[in-house]
Amino acid sequence: MIQKLLVTAIVLVVLFLVLFPRRVPQLLRSLGLGVGRTGRLGREFATGVEEANSPLAKAEAQAGEVVLARMLSKRPPCDDPDLQAAVTELGRRLCEHVVRREIDYRFIAVESDEPNAYAVPGGTILITRGLVHLCGGDLDLVAGVLAHEVQHIDRRHCLNQLAASTAARTSSRFLRLGGGLLGSTVTQALEKLLVEGYRQDQETEADLEGAELAARSGYDPRGLERLLTLLERPSPDGQGPLWARLDYFQGHPPIAERIARLRRRHGDSAP
Repeated sequence: MIQKLLVTAIVLVVLFLVLFPRRVPQLLRSLGLGVGRTGRLGREFATGVEEANSPLAKAEAQAGEVVLARMLSKRPPCDDPDLQAAVTELGRRLCEHVVRREIDYRFIAVESDEPNAYAVPGGTILITRGLVHLCGGDLDLVAGVLAHEVQHIDRRHCLNQLAASTAARTSSRFLRLGGGLLGSTVTQALEKLLVEGYRQDQETEADLEGAELAARSGYDPRGLERLLTLLERPSPDGQGPLWARLDYFQGHPPIAERIARLRRRHGDSAP
C-alpha cells in the first residue's frame, strides 16, 4: 500500500512538471516531499541531466515495476541459459554507451513464439525468443533491435509518453486521488504504451540513435536495417511481406521509410 501511494505521488509530480511547472513546489510541499528532492526532480526533468542517485530515474523505475511483473507473468523468462547469457552480454555492451547512467538496465529473453520486444519504463528490455530466432543467430540484428529499445529509455520516450498519455486520459480528474484513480490510470497507460508503441517521431529517433548506439558498442550499425530489409521479402504463403504478419512492426513507421532513413545514415546493406 505504501509503495503504491509513493508511486502515485511520484507520477503526479511528473504530470505536474509537464502540465503545471510553476505549481510543482506547492504540490510537493502538500505531499510532504522534501524541498531538496523537489528541486532535483524538477531540475532533472527540465534539463535532461540526471544526477547521482537520481530521483527521476528511481521514479521511473518504480512506475514500471507493476507493469513489468504483469508482463513477466504472461511471458516468463526463457529457461535457456545460453540465450539469456547472449542477450545479457549484448545488453551489457550497449549499456556502456548510454546517456542515462542512473538507469539500471536489464535485458531478459522471454518465452513467446511471437517476434516482439519491449522497453519497460525503468530500464528493463524484453525480447521474445521468437524475435531472436527471427534474427537467425546474427548478433548484429539482435543488437539492432535491443539498441532501438534502449533508446526508448535513454531518450526518455517512456517518461514523456507516460506523462502526456496519463494527463490526456485523466484530464482534471487526476487531482482527485480517491479510489486509486491515478495509480490505476498510470498502470493502464503503461500497459497500453507497451502494446501500442510510441509516437512515430519517437520510433524514428529510436531507429537512428539505436544504430549509432550499436556502432559505438562494436556492432554493425546496419543491423536493424538488415533485419527490416529481410522482412520486406514475401511471406511463404504469398500473402504480402513478412513484416505484415508480425504485430511488433505494426506500430512503427512504414518499413520502407525506416529502411530509407537508416540507409541515408549508414549506407545500403542490401545484397
